[in-house]
Amino acid sequence: MNEVCPPGHETELQYEGLPVPSKVAILDAGAQYVDLIQKACQRLGYQADILPLDTPFKEIEALYGGFILSGGPASSHTEGAPMPDPALWQTEKGVFGICYGQQAMAMAFGGQVESGAVGQDGTASTSVVTEHPLFQRTKPQVRALFTHGDFVTQVPVGFEVIGRHELGNGHDVISAIAKDNFAAVQFHPEVFDETPHGYDIFRGFLENMCGLKPDAEILDALAMRECEARKAAIAEQAQDRHVIAFASGGIDSTVATLLASQVIDTEKLHVYYFDNGFMRDEDDAVIEMLQAQGINVEKYDATEEFEQATWTDENSTEHGPLITASNPKIKRKIIGKKFAELKDSIAAGLGLDTTAVMLLQGTNAADRIESGFSLGGGQATEQIKEHHNQVKEIKDLEKAGLLIEPLNDLHKDEIRRLGEYLKLPEEVVWRHPFPGPGNAIRILCYKEGDYLKPESEIQEAVDDFISHSLPNQKIRARLLPTRSVGVGGDARSYVLPVALQGLEDWEVLEALSGRDGIGIPGNFRGKINRVVYALGDNPLSSLAMTETSLGQDERAQLRHADSIVFDEVRRYGLMRKISQLPVVLLPLTFGKPGDRSIVLRPITTSTYLTVRALIPGRDVAEQFIHDTAGRLLREVPGISQVFLELTNKPPATTEWE
Repeated sequence: MNEVCPPGHETELQYEGLPVPSKVAILDAGAQYVDLIQKACQRLGYQADILPLDTPFKEIEALYGGFILSGGPASSHTEGAPMPDPALWQTEKGVFGICYGQQAMAMAFGGQVESGAVGQDGTASTSVVTEHPLFQRTKPQVRALFTHGDFVTQVPVGFEVIGRHELGNGHDVISAIAKDNFAAVQFHPEVFDETPHGYDIFRGFLENMCGLKPDAEILDALAMRECEARKAAIAEQAQDRHVIAFASGGIDSTVATLLASQVIDTEKLHVYYFDNGFMRDEDDAVIEMLQAQGINVEKYDATEEFEQATWTDENSTEHGPLITASNPKIKRKIIGKKFAELKDSIAAGLGLDTTAVMLLQGTNAADRIESGFSLGGGQATEQIKEHHNQVKEIKDLEKAGLLIEPLNDLHKDEIRRLGEYLKLPEEVVWRHPFPGPGNAIRILCYKEGDYLKPESEIQEAVDDFISHSLPNQKIRARLLPTRSVGVGGDARSYVLPVALQGLEDWEVLEALSGRDGIGIPGNFRGKINRVVYALGDNPLSSLAMTETSLGQDERAQLRHADSIVFDEVRRYGLMRKISQLPVVLLPLTFGKPGDRSIVLRPITTSTYLTVRALIPGRDVAEQFIHDTAGRLLREVPGISQVFLELTNKPPATTEWE
């Protein structure tokens, strides 16, 4: 439902047989959230088509009742920055700019945009003018997701400021501007996890500013037709060919495989559960669950094959084997390549032509977007991380017409809705995701000589920032000598985390982690992207490194920790309250040579393009956090510290690698 359509063909491609209310055009500036804008409109009862930013306006003006400019990674004030057709600025129809769209609008009308001393990557509370039609359904204070480093510093003549707030460093931020039929916001109303009034803001634009009327039948029609349309697409792709499906037990691959099982002959659909050696201790339970849904699944033990797998780069340099790899990009490339190879290996073992057998996998929208691929084949976004199911070898299968990804334009919440429609049990629909690479990316590796020494200047600056922000609070900070993947302004970061210890004031700690889009990550953008809090007593000053690989001992240690964490999650009844709880093993010890540390990352999200860290005392019981940490320190040999991660996404990705 997300194809980029040529003007005049949107109804044919996207809405055939559905009611036809007013339509909206979304001009894509390369944002990772562009499809969420489309889904926001659809969920409110409006047709919405994603078009290239530079689409000639005279070709589309008559086809749409409103126009939305998406965010994007570019800087509007730099030479060659992407811009829409200038004719857009002459229309009398409603135009709504989001993030980069606001900056482009400001520049087009003679305003000024500049890069800020600090960036905003996270949620912040901003004051808005509720008398303006855009905000008539909101409260005067709106919490919203900001992810940018550029700011409108001079409002164009004739525009009014209808939203603003002050950053922690005293910098005044213009968060919304408007003039007549034009309005724009610096934040992301389409990311509803982080901007709860997002729906209300879109209604303000579509109904109040554009005068468009929603049609609830669109929602009903889409819900009823979604499964049938995707089954038909699977059948058309597969035709009479054999299909190998990789099923992990997660909701994505389970829904994809279940849909396929309803349209592909049993003898031609070969479903495998792969044990790559980095999974949880739940193989039998997963296979039993899949079989209960009528899926004939076979376990394939590929532990040794993955351990010894390698990847060769464009310079013919071989990396690996996996068991010795430490770079997260290389880990993911090795794992993705091996999955593609296993498709051919299994096909050959079945006596099939490997060049004709198709691969089916449960890729979702976030996988594609973070890997740098737009939904529907349009402009690619910047790669945040290369997911194992989007590596070159998998994309080669796609180019050859041998890849089936029936859910790759859907987010987790939409896939769960399909699961409910298909009558999957609640425990399957709401099962916590487990990454395809498994614990290979949840074990951060270290070998002697690879020590990353954080710059003393950054450490001193962080200490000064905390002392000035909280002069009466006893909170210590320590930059950790490792890196983690993050995202800010639609771009990847791979920088340092920082650990805090001391006063257990969760409101203060949340603020330091970037609750208002600033905190430590915002003030040290490009240098720090994660904040964790030490739950154990061992002082941060006693930090040392422990050699860590993807060996059997480390995997057993992390599996043990993971099982304890989920014992506590179930005991506290939090399986649905917590969307996901990554458990990460760090090669860091505090006061106990040879030990390591554990990070707990409880989050909530619906799309996984953004996540919100769950805070003790507000989102989850403090006792749950302390009970879990206590058990890990007591029961898992070789663990000297347990951290709770407090960072949202952005600026930190869901997984550390």
